[in-house]
Amino acid sequence: MYAQFQAHAGMNATQDAETLHYAMLGSGCDEKKIVFLGSRNPVELAMIQQAFVQKFGKDLISELNKELKGHFKVVVTNLFKDPLTFDVDSLHTAMKGAGSDGDALIEILVTKSNAQKQLLKNAYQAKYGESLEGRISKETTGNFKDFLLNLLIAREENPAVVDNNAREDAVALYNAGEGKVGTDEKKFIHILSRCSFPHIAAIANHYVSSSKKHHTLAQAIESEFSGHLRTGLLAIVNIAQWGLVDYFAELAMKAMKGMGTNDEKLIRVTLLNRGPQMAVFKDHFRKKFNKPFKEWVHSETSGTYRDVLLLIIGDT
Repeated sequence: MYAQFQAHAGMNATQDAETLHYAMLGSGCDEKKIVFLGSRNPVELAMIQQAFVQKFGKDLISELNKELKGHFKVVVTNLFKDPLTFDVDSLHTAMKGAGSDGDALIEILVTKSNAQKQLLKNAYQAKYGESLEGRISKETTGNFKDFLLNLLIAREENPAVVDNNAREDAVALYNAGEGKVGTDEKKFIHILSRCSFPHIAAIANHYVSSSKKHHTLAQAIESEFSGHLRTGLLAIVNIAQWGLVDYFAELAMKAMKGMGTNDEKLIRVTLLNRGPQMAVFKDHFRKKFNKPFKEWVHSETSGTYRDVLLLIIGDT
């Protein structure tokens, strides 16, 4: 899983473990001495974790969970998780307690390939002792529940598009929404959760000519739906038309723009894009919003929480 990573020359896992130990020794915790973890890659973090238990006989993650707090704790403890574990735990957290975090469920599930969804389902079952489908069924309701359950079913992944079929689906979506009184939510859910992204992009291209209002498919969804179902359907159309990197850039901007910062969303997007793909994400973000992602994060966060995020984002 970490074939693209290797420990940097001069990196000393035992020395890092000692730094962490003394940062957490005694009353209080010197968080500034823990920030450096944001600069370590997954292979190095695994080495530090192993060195810590060998030298001090304690589990590093347990110690960090006891000593850290707030958003800084969330970032640091999740750094040690591989992408699959991070997704599985994020899904579980999104459905833990009263209510559910619909945004988190959407942002994780709409971005996964069929193979990744199968891994998610297997890992969730193994770790939490129940199926992901079963948990979603308990924690969500109505059309949004149907939408999420449909996302877990294999999507068509053949990149070839039959243009006439895409035109027919565009008409079908118009007739299920703007072209009738009321909305056939199930038609939208079925087509947008099961068809390939290239096919959905072709539907979007045909939709304007299929709509008597000359709306785009996104505009039609905006007017016909509300809540998390609207958010989820728009996410699929966004990915289909503009790509996954664009979708993540939009999420990051929404997390930071306006009054306050949605830290949970910002952390999720940052960690999902850490590693080699961060450079691509940052380049796309800068071109799209005319300001570096790092500058946005610097202005919207503070303290050691900001410091560790900036290290994860990096300079290049």
